[in-house]
Amino acid sequence: MACGGVCRFDAETAEIRRMYVVPERRGAGFSRRMLGALEDEARSLGYRRVRLETGVHQHEALGLYRSSGFEEIPRYGPYADDELSVCFEKPL
Repeated sequence: MACGGVCRFDAETAEIRRMYVVPERRGAGFSRRMLGALEDEARSLGYRRVRLETGVHQHEALGLYRSSGFEEIPRYGPYADDELSVCFEKPL
């Protein structure tokens, strides 16, 4: 129903990747639960912060990340020049 992953960005930062909820299950809280589980996993691996990228047209994702304590940061890495990307970070 929902998936996501945590990968190393640097020694103190994990990147949350590939958050997805199947369309027929959206609106049931799975994305918030998945995000919390991914944050817990990053914390258990010793990371001090998490970051992620989403698209400017992903309004539900933007709302989820902002309401979950993520702060918008400058675009980084492969997203640096992508005007359709929005990047976020959150301390753990």
